[in-house]
Amino acid sequence: MCILLILASFLFGFQNQSQVQKPEPGFAVEHQHFLKNQTGRLTITSDGISYQSKVLKEVNDSRVWRYEDLREIYIQSPRILVLVTYEDQKWYAGRDRVFRFRFVDSDIPLDTVGLLRANAKRLVVTNLWEAGPTLPVYQIPVKHLHRFGGCEGVLKMYSDQFVFESPEDSTHSRAWGYRDLQDVTRPNRFQLSFTTFEPQFGGPNKIYNFQLKEELPEAAYEWLWNRAFPTNYPRQEPSQPFKNL
Repeated sequence: MCILLILASFLFGFQNQSQVQKPEPGFAVEHQHFLKNQTGRLTITSDGISYQSKVLKEVNDSRVWRYEDLREIYIQSPRILVLVTYEDQKWYAGRDRVFRFRFVDSDIPLDTVGLLRANAKRLVVTNLWEAGPTLPVYQIPVKHLHRFGGCEGVLKMYSDQFVFESPEDSTHSRAWGYRDLQDVTRPNRFQLSFTTFEPQFGGPNKIYNFQLKEELPEAAYEWLWNRAFPTNYPRQEPSQPFKNL
């Protein structure tokens, strides 16, 4: 009888411990405000994004967004997620409201980045991505030109995304879906430019200019163009992979 009581007590304690350790849904975040930040939980699913404030008096700070409610999504660093909504800011001449979240306990998981990119209806700007199991169809060493100077790295073309990776300055690394490219131009054999749908203050959409360290094959440029604009040109797979550096 004593052994049974001890066993029952152990099982009861284990059950209570498992209940206590059950994690809350979503991610612990800090919603960043101009004057005072608030803490809460951010939940990201294939249906949308929700934020629940932990401060009861700030209940109006809680939000639920479907993906069609989001004009832009920026993953600005491993811990910063910015949502640009269609909600007006009355004190800023009706400018779209921006929600900025800092992940508290961990970096933004790469599978969450993939979830956002797969479900967003419009622009996702990120320097975090999953390369996936396949090698790039083509890659070429480049220099990304900034307003002053630049940083070196590699342009990589995958079947589902286009990536600039800079070990020299990871803040300038970017991953785009092909639908995020508004235009692709090749002024000469050693230069490639991308006009994206990413807005920038006081000007047209953002343009990324790259100096190519070697000549881009015509077949690679055609493949890139067909991926970016499949409605204008038939999407053709290369008969054999391009050169991988």
